[in-house]
Amino acid sequence: MSESSTRPRQSPATRPPGRNPAAGTLADALRVGVERGAEGFFLLDSDAHVRFVNAAAERALGRGRESLLGRCLWAELPELRDAGLEPLLHSERAGEAVPDTELRFGTPPRWYRVRAFADGVGTGVFLLDTTAEHALGESEARFRRAQCDPLTGLAGRAEFVREVREADDAFAVVCLDVNRVERVSEGVGYAAGDRMLVEAAARLRASLGPEHTLGRLGGAAFAVLPRGVRDATGVRRLCERMQAALAQPFAVEGHSVVAAAAVGVALASDGADAETLVRGAEVAMQRSRTAGGTHVQWYDRAMHAQTRARLRLECDLRNALQRDELHLHFQPVVDLSAGRAVGAEALLRWNHPEHGPVPPTEFIPVAEETGIIDALSEWVLRDACRALPALKAAGGDGFTLSINLSAHQFAWGNLAERLGRTLHETGTAPRDLAVEITESALLGRLDAAAHVLRELRSGGVRVYIDDFGTGYSSLAYLHRLPLDAIKVDRSFVEGLRDEPWSRQVVSSIVTLAGSLGLRVIAEGVSQPVQHEILRELGCGYAQGFLFSRPVPLDALCALLRR
Repeated sequence: MSESSTRPRQSPATRPPGRNPAAGTLADALRVGVERGAEGFFLLDSDAHVRFVNAAAERALGRGRESLLGRCLWAELPELRDAGLEPLLHSERAGEAVPDTELRFGTPPRWYRVRAFADGVGTGVFLLDTTAEHALGESEARFRRAQCDPLTGLAGRAEFVREVREADDAFAVVCLDVNRVERVSEGVGYAAGDRMLVEAAARLRASLGPEHTLGRLGGAAFAVLPRGVRDATGVRRLCERMQAALAQPFAVEGHSVVAAAAVGVALASDGADAETLVRGAEVAMQRSRTAGGTHVQWYDRAMHAQTRARLRLECDLRNALQRDELHLHFQPVVDLSAGRAVGAEALLRWNHPEHGPVPPTEFIPVAEETGIIDALSEWVLRDACRALPALKAAGGDGFTLSINLSAHQFAWGNLAERLGRTLHETGTAPRDLAVEITESALLGRLDAAAHVLRELRSGGVRVYIDDFGTGYSSLAYLHRLPLDAIKVDRSFVEGLRDEPWSRQVVSSIVTLAGSLGLRVIAEGVSQPVQHEILRELGCGYAQGFLFSRPVPLDALCALLRR
């Protein structure tokens, strides 16, 4: 549809005939946006009685709302049934895939592009006057329609860039990303994520007004071409309105989901073409997302240089596997009571041929963002399995090697199957391997996480929660997850000597873990005093520089034999 299209996720409930529903559970901004939108919209119940009509639909239908609300549409306007609207709505209610349809009706007759959607409340119908497009010629009209995003009806990327290219008053481009849609899609279902996107689009359109161009770039990313805005202050105010509209909770399958928008802005400059301008706003949006996604980030030359460096890093990382530049280091896990290593954590390292060692904090985020993490994760698992026989020979029976799972891997629907297949192919006993998953990867998907973890444990693999204390900030959920060990985040270990609250936190974790039959492993132990306090508190295991830095396989085997 056009950039002014909206497809609200929720529809107003049935109201007495004769007046439109007042703002209630439906956000005021959404209601006002639909009412004032340039695109016609009306809502029908299951018996085709009209429950809502906006002003644009009144004009398209040639009837006032007072004569339509509460009445059967087919009885009041039989020409709409004759024009082909009834079978379209029947197909939509039946759950069939219904593309946009063009119908001709009214006095005098006009062409309208029709889009319908059905939910538990009723069937909503959008009407966009396309008479002018027919005047352009059907081939041109068809081309324009093909550029629209099929979910939201907004301009797609190609169409949005074309709008920027043809705009005489392009002062800036704004890109924004709705940060919880992916979590909703993974945790509740992609249909729920789509509905959240549709509602987000409607809220943005209502906050912007019809004069600005709104498009969807893909995923949860939207783009805006402000019209009539001549300075940075005006752009900032526009961004604040959009952020405020998205900050209101979304109703998702009975849950209230609070989202935020990462916003990036690129100002037009001499010599910058439309694609460059949009790409600059996207880069700034990504920077805003990395920084927490709650503020407006402005694109500048320094960011451009950093982006080019990041692209080079991505390209080099893709080649690192083929060039044998990756390797594993291992850091031992020590039994504090026995004073010996009983396991180790495998840690990925990258030695760049030109720049030397690249910190994991630099390349792991790039790998996760670009999807390279899948290939890296497979490599880590196989290399760790190949290292296990040497480690067990040096460390003795019961030695356990742990590997880290990213949130990306954790979202695989067949994680346990893929892991089991690799263990079988490498001849690795599942009991010798542990997987570590961070608390943050569990956020918003606890039930699904419990299912995946049960699958892993039923196959014999051990499960650890990594960086414990930094995610949920609650101990109550632990009994719901099938776990073997908790790894206490290093931030608590660092404060053991000087910060009483750190001691209290670690003591609480140890007590609860003991009641649940879980091991506790303290991370980042670097001082003897931390070692002593952990023993006093009853913590059973630890790792850190006090015992050994991460070292290559041969060095760890030599250390284990001492």
